[in-house]
Amino acid sequence: MSDGDPPAKQWGSFRFGVNRFGVRAFWLAALFAVGVGAAAAYVVSEQDVRERLSADDERIVATDGLLSAVKDVETGERGFVITGLDEYLEPYRAGLSRLASYMKVLANSGPVADPLPGLVAKKLAVAAAVVAARRDGGSEAARAMIATGDDEQTMDRVRDAVVASQQATRRRIADENAADSRRAIMLLSISAAATLIAIIGVMLLVVRQRRAEQASSGMLASVLENAPVGLGFMDSDLRIRHMNQALSLMNERALGTDVGDSLWNVLPEMREELEPRLRQVIDANRVIREIEVSAESLARPGQIRHFQFGFFPLAHVGGATDADAAGAGLVVTDVTMRKRSERRLRESEERFRILVEANSSIIWVTSASGSFDEPQSTWTAFTGQDFAALRGSGWQDAVHPDDRPETMLQWQAAIEARRPHEMEHRLRRSDGEWREMLVQIVPVLEEDGSVREWVGSHTDVTERHLAVLELKAAKDAAEAANRAKSQFLANMSHELRTPLSAVIGYSELLQEEMEDLGQTALLDDLNKINSNARHLLSLINDVLDLSKIEADRMTTFAEDFIVEGFARDVSSTLQGLVTAKNNTLELDLGDNPGELGSMYTDQVKLRQCLFNLVSNAAKFTDVGSITVNVSNTSGVLSVSVSDTGIGIREEDIGRLFSAF
Repeated sequence: MSDGDPPAKQWGSFRFGVNRFGVRAFWLAALFAVGVGAAAAYVVSEQDVRERLSADDERIVATDGLLSAVKDVETGERGFVITGLDEYLEPYRAGLSRLASYMKVLANSGPVADPLPGLVAKKLAVAAAVVAARRDGGSEAARAMIATGDDEQTMDRVRDAVVASQQATRRRIADENAADSRRAIMLLSISAAATLIAIIGVMLLVVRQRRAEQASSGMLASVLENAPVGLGFMDSDLRIRHMNQALSLMNERALGTDVGDSLWNVLPEMREELEPRLRQVIDANRVIREIEVSAESLARPGQIRHFQFGFFPLAHVGGATDADAAGAGLVVTDVTMRKRSERRLRESEERFRILVEANSSIIWVTSASGSFDEPQSTWTAFTGQDFAALRGSGWQDAVHPDDRPETMLQWQAAIEARRPHEMEHRLRRSDGEWREMLVQIVPVLEEDGSVREWVGSHTDVTERHLAVLELKAAKDAAEAANRAKSQFLANMSHELRTPLSAVIGYSELLQEEMEDLGQTALLDDLNKINSNARHLLSLINDVLDLSKIEADRMTTFAEDFIVEGFARDVSSTLQGLVTAKNNTLELDLGDNPGELGSMYTDQVKLRQCLFNLVSNAAKFTDVGSITVNVSNTSGVLSVSVSDTGIGIREEDIGRLFSAF
């Protein structure tokens, strides 16, 4: 701060610091007490856990000893039954003597409903009865009692009860150890953390108390100097005595004042209005907020910067209690960017409004839940629905009844998915006509991903829809005409083929007669007639086959046949066609033709396919070879025809499967 800056009231600050010191000392003492209490609780808890674990260990040892004693009783019993000698009852008697102490331990540590003591008592009673039977009735009587199985079943139940008791005890020990570990960690952590925090707190409290007064003034100066708003101090004559960095920067940009200058150098046109109010700030300790000031930028002439001024009273030096203030504080905020943003927002909203009104589509906005909470001018203009009818979900009344269920289903799905969506439905125009509308909706999301609102549009696509329907109708008509043409040609099969067959037949008869009469000069002409008639018949057959396919009139007759025989038969038939241009036909059936097996298909159609492929190969091959390869790979029959002819040009490959 500069020499003219007023210091703060030190006594009030010191008294407040003392109060804070006492509060902190109290909380540090409480933390230390918490640490000691947690440690004491840990010691008591550990003693209690050790006692319970010791009792559980004794119970496990007692159950082991009890089972061993019962086994000794059973061993002595069985030995006495077999031999009848009293010396074999020694294990019996020793087991009985040990059982009393074990039963006492179980009675003190076991659960209330422990079945083990009752089972042991029953086992001892059965053993005593067997021993008595051996003494009184001999081995047969004792064996008869053993044969009932009661003795063995009771012993098995004793074993199971011992195992169950030990498992339950071990689980209890494990649970107790786990709980003890958690309790110990918690209590020791609390004790250590509380004690450590208390010790560190005491140290920091002492150090902080010593530095508090030195740091407070420096901190205040740093805050004032680096505050994002302009801060300054004025004396009672309204002369500026101090400016922070932000206020200095504002002066450089537009305000154009300095330390020692009067406030009226900055606001000359506002002196008459502000001076009485500023006197109230100094004389009556009042505060003035949000005074708008505009000034031309010093760095960029012609650009206007906007500021907000605020004034507050300053206390006297040394904490004097005079009613009037020693001066006034000045708070200045540069709101130029905010003003520009507000202006741009207004302009953007105006552009959006004009765009919506000028757009041929209906633009609307709903809440996050999809309901209309505000009037929609373009919707009302198109549908005639006012806000009262439109509000909430009333817009559904303008949608065609047949389209409403699907519209609501898609609308709800879009709301749940929070993603853009597109659909179509019919909307009633204000004149009552239903129009086909393309609906596009987009969510406007908040920063956390939640939907703030939905923006949508309805675009009239009735004309396009009608054009699509007309195009579909024209397409259907064309396809129907094509099918009619194909059906006509398929039905004309007999009428087209019969005359050509007659021409071919009569030309062949004429050839034979000319040969018999020796009129060889006419044979070339007859050959041309026969050749062209056959070529025309071939073309008609191709046309008729395509027409049959298009008219769904092509039929197939599937049958089983041997692939090897079929391939050899076709090969022999085609030999004459291939040798006409000095070509050779090779049939490749693999190393084992018998493995080709049989197939089930239309043999005539398959033969026709092979004829077409081989004749095409022979047509474009001179003095070469044509190979027909037949193979069976994993049950899939493959037939291919290759030749050494001129091949197919790259640009013609795409036309292979075109008609004709």
